[in-house]
Amino acid sequence: MGFKYDALRSDLTEMGYTEAFSLDSAPLVARLWSDLCSYQEQCVDANTALRRTVQERQEKEDLAERYRQENAKALAEVNRLHSCIMQLKEKHTDKLNDLENRLQEAEQCKKKFEFVKADCVNKIKHLEKELQLKSDKILQLQSALSTQAVVHVTDTAKVPASYRTQGIELTSLLPRQHGVAGRKAGPPTAARDAQEIDIIRMADTRIHQLQHERRDLKESLYQSRVSVDLLQQRIEARNAEIERLTRTLREGLPHTALQEGCSCGQNLQPQGKEDGKGAPTELHSTEPKKPAPDKQPVKQVRKVNFGHLHRKTDPRARDPKPAKSKRPPSATRQADQQSKGLTLEEQIQALEEEKQRLKERVKQLASSERHLLIEIQGLLANKGQTAASDSSEELRALQRERDHYKDELMRLHQVLKSGNTSLKKPSSSGSESGNQADPKNMAADLENAVQQKKDLELQIQEYVIKVAKIEELLRTRDQEREDLLDQYRSLISANADLRTQAEQSQREQDSSDATLNSLRQQLARHMSVTSEQEQKLASLGATVAALQESLQRSAAEGSRLKEELQKSSDTRARLAEQVESLQDQLAKEQTVNNQISGHLRRLEDDLSLARTEAATARSDATSLERLLATSREQRCQTDIALERLSAEMEKMKQDMQAGATSRAAQNEENNFLRSKLSEFEHAVEQLKQQVINEQYEREKCKEELNRLQQQARSGLNGKLTLHGFTGSFQTRLNFSPENGTRPPQ
Repeated sequence: MGFKYDALRSDLTEMGYTEAFSLDSAPLVARLWSDLCSYQEQCVDANTALRRTVQERQEKEDLAERYRQENAKALAEVNRLHSCIMQLKEKHTDKLNDLENRLQEAEQCKKKFEFVKADCVNKIKHLEKELQLKSDKILQLQSALSTQAVVHVTDTAKVPASYRTQGIELTSLLPRQHGVAGRKAGPPTAARDAQEIDIIRMADTRIHQLQHERRDLKESLYQSRVSVDLLQQRIEARNAEIERLTRTLREGLPHTALQEGCSCGQNLQPQGKEDGKGAPTELHSTEPKKPAPDKQPVKQVRKVNFGHLHRKTDPRARDPKPAKSKRPPSATRQADQQSKGLTLEEQIQALEEEKQRLKERVKQLASSERHLLIEIQGLLANKGQTAASDSSEELRALQRERDHYKDELMRLHQVLKSGNTSLKKPSSSGSESGNQADPKNMAADLENAVQQKKDLELQIQEYVIKVAKIEELLRTRDQEREDLLDQYRSLISANADLRTQAEQSQREQDSSDATLNSLRQQLARHMSVTSEQEQKLASLGATVAALQESLQRSAAEGSRLKEELQKSSDTRARLAEQVESLQDQLAKEQTVNNQISGHLRRLEDDLSLARTEAATARSDATSLERLLATSREQRCQTDIALERLSAEMEKMKQDMQAGATSRAAQNEENNFLRSKLSEFEHAVEQLKQQVINEQYEREKCKEELNRLQQQARSGLNGKLTLHGFTGSFQTRLNFSPENGTRPPQ
């Protein structure tokens, strides 16, 4: 018994139970421990089996669901293929019907075309006969009218050129030409005599020559009109430019204002710096203004407004305030000299810009004159045989005027250069005087600058006079241009008269050639009709060939459709076989599914049996616990035994709670055990109370203990079944004072 106690104690120690217990309670503890271990093992086995069955069932259900989905997809694919096959069949039947209808229409068109072809052949033969008759008639008419004749020219070696005579003798008619009118005839069959001349051919060639000359005259007239328009545009542009220049010259002051000199600048002084800056811009502007009324004489000299130049050159009029300043006269003079140098530089710049503009204008006028001379020479060369002498004189006069203008321009350039050099010298002298700062030199320089300013004003007046002369020359040039235009108009009228004469001759020639043209037109119409018939026949042949090709294509299409239908029928048979195989697989899967469901039902039955066995095991455990409670009530009447038993029960409670927390899957069973343990604790508390009450009766307790031991021996001798097992577990309590064992103190 000591060996069993030690083994039980070691097992409890391994499980974490370290409290001591007596030998009397060891069998009960061993029994309870074995029941607990077996129950736990059975619960674990049942849970694992249940999980395994549930997992297998889920796998079987997933497999069955997959098979169902595949079956649905296969059925949908079969239905789709069946619908596609039906559509292909309908399309094939429609195409066959369409091809049959087209074949019938082609046969009908072929018959119609054959009939039309025969009719056209008959008409062509009839037209050929008519054409032959009309060509013979044309030959007869030509011979009757002598429109075709052979001219025999006498030998030129025998007769002098001045007294040559020609004898016309109609020997034979020309052979009939088989070409179409308007086209070149084929090569002659035999070489003609060198002295035989075709009069009609000569007339035709002469007509063509006159037509070409007429076309050339029209083109030259058109070109001359275009050139005249261009000349008029250029002349208008030149007149506008001249008017612009005259307007810019008219913007100046009258001649009396230029003679006043400094008084003009003093009168214009209140305008300030705005007028000094605005006047050059007015000279440079090219905006057209209204010209002055034509009340002045033609040769009136136009003056330029030099007020801004005078204001720039006169320091007293430019800035009167420094006279009142408190600066010394030397400083004022130096400042005046510097301002004077600046104004002179600005004036030089303005003059240079004006010079550049005048140069550009002169170049433009020279180029326009050259173009005008070239165009006038071309016009006179084309139309001016009658007025050659007049035009040459006018050209010489124009050249003389051009040379005169060039000389005037060169003189103006020289004047401008001299003005520039004279203006540059005072500026340099002013800078030197500013550096020396000598009052006397400054005064002398100032007088020199004023004198040079006056000289420059005189030069500018001369320049204005020369510009007026140039304008007068331009007016004379315009008058000469008007004269040239009048001469050109007279030439145009003469050309129109010549043109009317040419048109009259052309009308006469047209009236003479009307009959020949009518015959040629009739022949051309007949030939065009025959060509149209030939084209129709060619188009009919092409349509017949196209219809034959379409029939061949339709036959090829029909054979291709038959092949596609055969392929579709083969695919349909294969799909039917696949559907049958899928149906067999589905039946097999259904049988497997039925087997799985049967197995699942059997597993459910086994699970229910396991649950019933667990219930019986729980009932056995409860009965055993009741027995244990009764035995404890009988045994635990002593203080030491009851205290040890209470400690052991507390340890067992802790172990049961730890096992419950470690095994979450067995919560219900552990809760049941916890409730039983709480009942045990309540019973232990009651027993403790009873022990306290019976402390004073030790003797009675000994006798009662003997009696309880006897009852325990009689009550525990039996067989106990646990959890439906067939084996029996027999325990005997052999704790007596005779065997020499005592519970530990």
